[in-house]
Amino acid sequence: MKTKEYHSKKMTNPATDRSPIRVAVVSGHAFIADLARQTLANLPGIELTGSATTPSQAVELVQREDPAVLLLLDVGSTIDELDVIIRITALGRDTAILVIPHYPNFHVSARLMGAGARGILTRDVGLEEALEAIRIVHGGERYWTTEVLRTCAELHVAGSKRHAEEALTDREHQVAKLIAQGYKVKEIAARLGVSVKTVHTHFTNIKRKLQVRNEVELAHFMYIEKKLLAL
Repeated sequence: MKTKEYHSKKMTNPATDRSPIRVAVVSGHAFIADLARQTLANLPGIELTGSATTPSQAVELVQREDPAVLLLLDVGSTIDELDVIIRITALGRDTAILVIPHYPNFHVSARLMGAGARGILTRDVGLEEALEAIRIVHGGERYWTTEVLRTCAELHVAGSKRHAEEALTDREHQVAKLIAQGYKVKEIAARLGVSVKTVHTHFTNIKRKLQVRNEVELAHFMYIEKKLLAL
């Protein structure tokens, strides 16, 4: 990706556009979705096309309304965000996806962008910057907030050591695959020739690194990862 495709806080006026930008909102929280809908409905240069609270509803919304921009606001988890992005991208529409992630860090942001999101915002974003981001992704370019770009620079300076610390070890990857396949802790311990306590320790590290809460989310994560690799 070219550096010039990434923007920070350069403000323009959406009202100068000839036609409004059709925007749809998706959030796992009904209150947030309602608040965003009310806010967007009163902004110049924006036409609100609808809202949804689940990945399935988001897909139906895009199929029905064909918005120019889909705004994902704390959908529920990184897994749900990836699910929405992959399913929307698979529709082959021109809808640009702009995300305020549930876990706003660089690793998650990079994963979401890799899946097809066109822009990343953080929860402390101001209204003016959000409007500018909508305009930029609608224009076909990418948008990362200044905070995300700063984190990217910090990771670059830190070097590969920090990335290695966040990556799963070979053993953790083995345990993750077995858990995702439905094996119980005792069964995994027997298969790998380790103690039950060791398996629990690996699972704790896996949950921390992948930002999942339980076996179900881990299984979903592994499924999404396979889809990402196939893109």
